[in-house]
Amino acid sequence: MKIIQITDLHVGRADEATMNVDVRSNFLNILEKVKAANPDLLVISGDLCFDRPHVTIYEWIKSHLDTIEIPYLVIPGNHDESTMLAKSLDLNGLLKNEEVYYLKKWDNWTCLFLDSAVGKMSDEQYTFIENALSNATKNCMVFIHHPTAKVGVPFMDNKHAFKEMEKIQGVFSKFDGNLNIFCGHFHVDRIVQFQNQNIFITPSCYVQIDATSNNFKVDHYRIGYREIELLEDRLLTSVYYL
Repeated sequence: MKIIQITDLHVGRADEATMNVDVRSNFLNILEKVKAANPDLLVISGDLCFDRPHVTIYEWIKSHLDTIEIPYLVIPGNHDESTMLAKSLDLNGLLKNEEVYYLKKWDNWTCLFLDSAVGKMSDEQYTFIENALSNATKNCMVFIHHPTAKVGVPFMDNKHAFKEMEKIQGVFSKFDGNLNIFCGHFHVDRIVQFQNQNIFITPSCYVQIDATSNNFKVDHYRIGYREIELLEDRLLTSVYYL
């Protein structure tokens, strides 16, 4: 099974200034690459909206997603509003008390899709994760917007990290096997191994952040996506830039 992950689209409203980046063209260009790659699934891991969520942004994104004829799944990021996202993208069946989280299984792979939009999770979502992992196969992957450990990107680690690191690590550490975690949010391409987790951070469809700076600084404007191939007992993954 082949999955393409894109993240941090930061699409603005039609009249919204987006720091001189043509975010709508970026998204359309990425979709062309997705269509050409013909994956079995497209996953969008949050921050569909530029700054503040708006129904018209979600509707514009959906109108183009529906043209590529490739199944897609979505989770929210910190610039999204989970309920608005779910209603606009026809994901109401996945909305649980203002959070969008769910589980999918393919062959011998278990995959969790989580909602970290507000930088933390409800007790109900943690219970869902614990139950899902207790019944999961050893081939397990997670899509979440925020990295679940500090990854050595000072600006994001210090100012915009997930707020419940210790709590989520306590849940993940109980899993008897390796968790392959795919996220975004940090606007970098990075792989981090922490405890039983392989954390894959996928670059943004907006701008990439300087991974060495303590303050916000753009590294470059090339946009990227991740390809994930699920095999019987392992996965292969690569990042590609436009």
